[in-house]
Parts: sequence; C-alpha cells; structure tokens
Amino acid sequence: MKVLVFGPSGAGKTYVAKALQRSGINAFDDADIEGLSNWYDQDGCKVAEPAIANEVIKNRYAFLWSKRAMARFIH
Repeated sequence: MKVLVFGPSGAGKTYVAKALQRSGINAFDDADIEGLSNWYDQDGCKVAEPAIANEVIKNRYAFLWSKRAMARFIH
C-alpha cells in the first residue's frame, strides 16, 4: 500500500509523510512525485507556480493532476 499526502503549500505534508515513513508506512509527499501536478493557463500550457493567489485569479490558472503520473505512482 502507498499513502499519498497532499494539500496546500506549508500545510505540513512533508512532516506527515516523514512521520508515517518512520512508522513503517510507505508514504509520499505529493511534491515528491515527478510530474504529478502543475499549474496551467487557459490554453493548457504549463506555467510557473504563481507567487500569489491574485495571479491565479487574474490569469485564470488551473492546478491539475496528471492521470498518467498518478497511474505510475499507483503501480
């Protein structure tokens, strides 16, 4: 079994994943899974991580997860 810990930046994902690992649980921080998630503009092009929330709203960015990367992680 694998446990994926996800949430907003600064929420403590890394701390929780490491604590679970110390307990023998196969846990991962979502940021450690290459290509799992990215920010995209309205045309579907990847963009750099926005610095502030207003940038997301103004540019109508979307935060999306890759089904392909998730499938690789699961298997």
